[in-house]
Amino acid sequence: MGYGTLIWAPGYAPFRAVGIPEISNLGVDIKVRGQGVATSIIRYFEDRARDAGLARIGLGVGLYADYGPAQSLYFTLGFRPDG
Repeated sequence: MGYGTLIWAPGYAPFRAVGIPEISNLGVDIKVRGQGVATSIIRYFEDRARDAGLARIGLGVGLYADYGPAQSLYFTLGFRPDG
């Protein structure tokens, strides 16, 4: 169905410097895309970060056309570019 990792001390220096955990390697089987699986995984990670007393969470996404649906989802969920 889907999978992902929440990295508490990410390699991405801007997140690490301010204590923002990072969602990494989020993937959803093509057969169930569009059914809320990625949203559920992201919400789960947000809840874990909130439980740890953190107000923000980050994620990385490719800047290629193939990542368009993911970029759109992340924007819809409130994620914004950090650059």
